[in-house]
Amino acid sequence: MTSLSANLYGASINKGMGGLMSGLDTDELVNQMTAGTRNKINRQYQAKQKLLYKQEAYR
Repeated sequence: MTSLSANLYGASINKGMGGLMSGLDTDELVNQMTAGTRNKINRQYQAKQKLLYKQEAYR
């Protein structure tokens, strides 16, 4: 399920020229700064999926 949620909420594959002048990898910085929020979203998505599976089992 992690690959699915990574595809749903993962960052874009597009590699721009961000941070080229400063020498900072801004894409990686943003990725690290938003990791906690992405983890919360992924946990909620997984909980929702579990509930949907339980709901289907009762039908």
